[in-house]
Amino acid sequence: MREITLSRAVNEAIAEEMRRDPRVFLTGEDAAESGTPCKWPSGLVEAFGPERGVDTPIRGARRGGRAARAA
Repeated sequence: MREITLSRAVNEAIAEEMRRDPRVFLTGEDAAESGTPCKWPSGLVEAFGPERGVDTPIRGARRGGRAARAA
């Protein structure tokens, strides 16, 4: 069994779902930034494009609107 960090496991799981379903996108504070402190979204925007990795502000209004439109 391989050993990986939690952030790497999250990154791989999201990437797997994004490959499987083109409707899946990533949104959140610094989600599209490859230089974020937590580094878990690293490489996802580069792999899947900026339309599937969207930064949102800390305030939830925009995040909620995007989620509602996606539903």
